[in-house]
Formats: sequence, C-alpha cells, structure tokens
Amino acid sequence: MPRLLRYLLAVVSSALLFSAVVGGDGAKTAAPEQTRAEIERLIKQLGSDEFSEREAATKALEAIDEPALGALRKAATEGADPEVRRRAERIVAAMDARSYRKLRCFTGHADGINSVAFSPDGRRALSGSKDQTLRLWDVDTGKELRRLAGRTGYVRSVAFSPDGKRALSDRDDDIVRLWDVQAGKELRRFKGHRQSVITVAFSPDGKRALSGGWDETLRLWDVQTGKELRCFEGHTGNVHSVAFSPDGWRALSGSEDKTVRLWDVETGMQLHCFTGHTGNVNGVAFSPDGWRALSGSWDNTLRLWQVSAEPPSPVRPAAGAAVPKKK
Repeated sequence: MPRLLRYLLAVVSSALLFSAVVGGDGAKTAAPEQTRAEIERLIKQLGSDEFSEREAATKALEAIDEPALGALRKAATEGADPEVRRRAERIVAAMDARSYRKLRCFTGHADGINSVAFSPDGRRALSGSKDQTLRLWDVDTGKELRRLAGRTGYVRSVAFSPDGKRALSDRDDDIVRLWDVQAGKELRRFKGHRQSVITVAFSPDGKRALSGGWDETLRLWDVQTGKELRCFEGHTGNVHSVAFSPDGWRALSGSEDKTVRLWDVETGMQLHCFTGHTGNVNGVAFSPDGWRALSGSWDNTLRLWQVSAEPPSPVRPAAGAAVPKKK
C-alpha cells in the first residue's frame, strides 16, 4: 500500500476515534473499552517503521487528548521501544502544557492564606488569611474587588452561599459572620460557640449554615435570623471541617480527635463515628450522590467511606422544608 494512502487512512481512523471520545459539546468523555484498545494500538504505532504512520498516530493521540493521557504516561516511562517512549513523552509534555498551567496570581495578602472558595458562577473568589482580611477577587482579571473584612482577626474559613450573593467567614473568635458580597457589608453575626470557630459551610439551599470550632462542637444556624438551631456534641477534639450532604439532611465533621462523624441535621443525632485515621482530620466532603464521603488527615491519607445504605429518595424534600401530610 502506498505511504500516502496509509497516512490518509490513519488520519481518517484518528478522526473517527476522536469523535468517539468527544461529546457533541466538545467535552472529553471517558474512553470506552474499544477506544482504549485503539489508543493502545496508536501508541504502538508511534514506533512504526514508517514515518507517516508515526506522525499520524502522534496527531491522533494529541487530538484524543485527556482520555489517552494515562496510557501515554505509562508508555513514556515503561515503553520498551525508545521511539515510542520519546514520542509519548513529547505528547504528554504538550498535553500538560495545554491543560496544567498557572492562569493567574492574586496578590495583596500580607500573610498566609487559610481558605479559598469559588462563587457558584466561577467568576469571583474569596480568600481568608492570617493577615486578618477577607477578600473578594475577580477571577478573570485577578483584581481585588472588595475587602469584606479588614484587620478583624485571623480568618480561617470562607464559604459562598449557593446563590453567590452572601458569604460566611470566621475569624479568631467565637463568632460566625454573614456577608453581603456585593455590598461588602456584614449582615449578621452567629453567636454561640464558646471558643474560636475553625470551619463554616452553607446548606445546599442556602437557608442554614454549619460551623465547627475549638469548643469541640458543630452548630447549625438559621441564616435568615442568625438563630442557633442545634448544637452537635460528641467530638473530643477541635472540629476542623464540616460539610452538608447534597440533600441537606446529613452533615459530616472531621476533628482533631482523628474521627469522622456523620450526623442527622434535623435531630442532631450522631449516626456513625468513622475511625481509622491516625492524625487530625482536616477536610471532609460528600460525594454528589451522597452515598460516600472523603476525609483527609494529617496522617497523610485520604479515606473513602460509605455513608448511606442506599441513595437518598429523589422525592425527599429539601432539609428544612415542610413535609406534606399524608392524606
């Protein structure tokens, strides 16, 4: 078969493969089994005796992009053929240069930054710092838009409301603060903790908030009124992280006592205590389906937990909403 024809066939094949792993909106999707086999074939083709075939395979793999990245990294480090390793290294470097790079540097804080958060629309960011300031940034330009708190205490944690209009923060005291992000005004203070607050979170509907602190408790707040709705007790160390489940009915907490605890938000009852970490648990998060949770610890590990026997009912009302009476 003439070289030109082989090259054209390879290009057509790569175009078909590209369409298989790219959605209609241009987004990369996970490679199906047959696509993974084709990626392996193309990687092998990087070592072909024919230059045109090597070039066609290179172009095809570059077009596939992320779905091929794992196999390419493996080929670049473990490939037996030097030509395959060289080309795989070059393709990986090009992908990394496109995908993984610093876009912007936000400067202005005068001390270490403890917490950051994106607004729901991704256009703004919040940062809380040891320099005692809470700052709002324009993500596209890196410009500081507003200083919501200035020299008011060590800011440990920040969170945007689901609508992006409000924010929560703590500082080096026992008070949680609610902010109007656009106006830069403090709207409300939540008072009840006996020692400094460490972590804050909004419920998925934005109507309630959670906080955890040095007093070894979690507290649930009504955002509209600032009233403390519930105190969750059981930890024997500082509470470093809190999170609401996607449906708002449960909460997670991670603590200096090395445990992760699951709570019923409505009753304050502890549903389960997860043990296994050997260091402070500083981060917790629910999976989007609410079945699992992640925790991160100073023991240098992340741990994945099952937190529900079955998925939440799709018809279950949002936490805090009135439950319809049975007829």
